Amino acid sequence: MGNQQTGIEMLPLLALLSLLLLVLLGLCYWMAMRGRAQRRAREQAQQAAHDVLVQGVQGLLLQLQSIAEGFPSQDPARLALERLLDRADALLLADREALAGRDGRG
Repeated sequence: MGNQQTGIEMLPLLALLSLLLLVLLGLCYWMAMRGRAQRRAREQAQQAAHDVLVQGVQGLLLQLQSIAEGFPSQDPARLALERLLDRADALLLADREALAGRDGRG
């Protein structure tokens, strides 16, 4: 009879431990979800900043293209600007490809 009493006396302790385990599992789940949400928000902010930067660079390139077109076609300044514009276009293309590859859209 002593063993039965010990088993019955253990039930509240087992129930308490089970409840504690459920609370800990819930807390772990909540922390994981919060971490994912923070990562997602950080990635969205980084993407927005990148988009603004790329748009700004593209605007500058359009202005430089307009300036280059103001020079005669064989002017060394125009040729130099056109080479720089070609390099800038290549950099923007490489950035776009890298971004597509990182996002799995490539």
